[in-house]
Amino acid sequence: MLGDLPLAGHSAVRRTQQAALPPRLVLAVRPGTGSGLLARLLRSYDDTELELVFTHDRTKALRDGTADVALLCTGSDDLTELRTTEIMEENPLALLPREHPLAGRAAVTAAELRQDPAYQEQCPPMGLDEILDRVTVGRLITVVGSAVGERRTREVCAVPVTDLPATTLALGWLEHTARPEITAFVRAAQRIAVDHARFPVEAA
Repeated sequence: MLGDLPLAGHSAVRRTQQAALPPRLVLAVRPGTGSGLLARLLRSYDDTELELVFTHDRTKALRDGTADVALLCTGSDDLTELRTTEIMEENPLALLPREHPLAGRAAVTAAELRQDPAYQEQCPPMGLDEILDRVTVGRLITVVGSAVGERRTREVCAVPVTDLPATTLALGWLEHTARPEITAFVRAAQRIAVDHARFPVEAA
């Protein structure tokens, strides 16, 4: 029975079933990550059908066969047994309620953020809407990538954090996976990421 197969067996069966279908790629992404780039990818890439899976555990989606490719953070995700290609960086932004004393600043430091009891160094694993709602009512202050900052509401300010490094985003896939669709997609994503960096407003 399929239910008795170990994880590797489930993955193999899933990939065998997918091989019989028309070419498509499933991309796992964390909600809010690289949203402007993703929008441009969806508009521009039509060589293969592209399906998105939104999840906080993108590496698990790769390893159990749910996704073919994932948009990963090189500094925090487990990249063991994965091939990766870096495509862009996101600068760190602090999400603050509009009335917060630091909200009107041109920039802040992590040390200043830590003085507020609502500050969480690790962005909580919840949807972007809930994160923004919590920030709005003063229950959360956290640091996100610049793509999330672009989607904030009027009640939330996004302020650059000067002493935290940028987050490097990379496309990752299983080492043993050799599909021409993945290679073509990664190359296209690299080209689109360059344009996105040059023209971020247009790309978003």
